[in-house]
Amino acid sequence: MSHRRRTLSREEHDIEVPTHPASRRLAIAAVLRSLVLASVVVAGYSIVPLGGPRDGSGATRLAVVLVTVVTVYVASHFSIQRARHPMLRAIESIALFVPLLIVGFASTYGAIAHADTGAFSEPLDHVGALYFSMATSTTVGFGDIAATSAAARIATMAQMLSNVVVIGLGTRAVFSAARAADRRSDGDASSTAAPPL
Repeated sequence: MSHRRRTLSREEHDIEVPTHPASRRLAIAAVLRSLVLASVVVAGYSIVPLGGPRDGSGATRLAVVLVTVVTVYVASHFSIQRARHPMLRAIESIALFVPLLIVGFASTYGAIAHADTGAFSEPLDHVGALYFSMATSTTVGFGDIAATSAAARIATMAQMLSNVVVIGLGTRAVFSAARAADRRSDGDASSTAAPPL
């Protein structure tokens, strides 16, 4: 029985679909690791207090969020280059830095709302801050919660820009790195194969 990869058409982004049972297991394991990582990020957010001891905790959290997301992105790029299965590593990376971005901004919004109760159109708790961050990241913007203070608006604008850069361009860059690493590993495998007779 032949186990080959089926390549989807260019319209479907040239993603190789694993048909071998071992490849399927690797893909399922990558998805499960991604779900666990996202769950850990959300669980961590839910236990961290929204307010800090200083008035500048919103700005501090925003800086920490941006540095963390950039660090995870850079580390994932190098990890993809060294991975045995670069496309699976790319999926895991995206499944980590997108929730980090959303939850990180939710934490920032919560800290801002805790320091200034008039920063948003209504008080924010953990769920409200996560809801506002998710609505901002998906560009839904229902309008039920709005940033009203300068600090809240700056954080919201930072999230909008981060969404474009990290989710849009960053995802493309991660998958491009994975494709390049995949091509290199395919090239290495063909160079070590026995020459045809």
